This record gives sequence, structure tokens and C-alpha cells, in this order.
Amino acid sequence: MRHFLKVRLLRYILGFLFCSTLPCISNLDIVNDLNYFDDALILHEEDNILISTKEDERGRLWCISEVVLPFNKKKIISSLKNFENYNNIFKRISTCKIVSDNVVHIRLDMPYFISDRDYIVEYTMIEQKGKTIFAFDSGSHGSKPLLEKSVRLPNASGAWVLEFKSESSTKVSYIWNGELLGDFPDWALENAWKTQGQEVFVWMEDYLNKK
Repeated sequence: MRHFLKVRLLRYILGFLFCSTLPCISNLDIVNDLNYFDDALILHEEDNILISTKEDERGRLWCISEVVLPFNKKKIISSLKNFENYNNIFKRISTCKIVSDNVVHIRLDMPYFISDRDYIVEYTMIEQKGKTIFAFDSGSHGSKPLLEKSVRLPNASGAWVLEFKSESSTKVSYIWNGELLGDFPDWALENAWKTQGQEVFVWMEDYLNKK
């Protein structure tokens, strides 16, 4: 019995040491440095929207959609901070409930026969080198109460990155973890990412035009 426990302990220690030597890129590293996507695979480059994807060292797939919107930076930030209004801005969001300060529970209405997706994330605002980063991450919230007929995305994370261009224009980069889990077929992922990367900006521009 003692020998068995020693072997298990040795395996645990070796496993820990091995994992600690692996290159580690955190979610924040990715959203802080947009140069991370310089060698990303381009999925879409039309209508002033550039959408790319890249797999990190942990095998996680990240997506980025970039565009210059004809709106003041403060106006866009104000809309992004208005969580209760998300379902009016982004048509794919069926509900967005505030759990606590800067923590929200979002449910996505998926098309056709695909089950809904939902996630709980905490938002953090960061000012860095002339950029405003509105980052979101599931962190410890990812496994909290599950909804019926919905697939939880426990690793949901990403950011909105806003760069001042002029008083009437802002470069906006939307970064997100491309994981969809559940019954979503792998072969359809790239098309889903392209659709999502375009939809968010079409809906945002339409909403801001009406304000």
C-alpha cells in the first residue's frame, strides 16, 4: 500500500513539474497584445472587417474580428458597459442577467437545431498604451447553475479592444474563445466564427446609428 501511494505521489510531482515548464499564455496576454494574431489564419476580409483565428500552446482556439467603426470611442464603451441592454444590441443574445458587479450570465439563441449556449463571465476594464480593453473571463464562474436545454461554455473569455482613431472613428477588435462544445459539429466551426465576427459589428453599428 505504501509503495502504491509513493508511486502515485511521484507521478503527481512529475506531472506538476512537467506542466509548470510548458509555455503558458494567459487570456490576458492574448488580449493585451494584438501582435499575437499577426500570423493567424485569415477567415474573412471583406466590408472592412478582418476575421482571423489562431490556436495557442494549450490547443485553445482564439478568434479576432477587427473593424473601424464611425463612432466616438466613449459612445461605444458606454454601450458595452450597459449589460442589461445586450439583447437589444446583439441579436444572438436572448438574455443577459447581472449576477453581481461586472459579472453577467449570457444566453445565446443558436440557429436551427443547435442547442442554446450560455456562459457566465466577469468583465474588467483596462487602460493600456492608448487602448481601452474591456476583457471578460469565466474564471471561477464557469460551472455555476446550469440551464435546461443549454450547453454551458465554461471557458468563455475574450475582450473588446478599442483604439482611438478620431473624434468620430474607433478601431474595435473583438476577441473570443472559439470553443462551442456540445452538439456543434467541428466542420462548421470556421463558418460559425466568420458569422459571429461579422454579426457583432453589423448589430453594433446598427444600434449605435439609432442612438
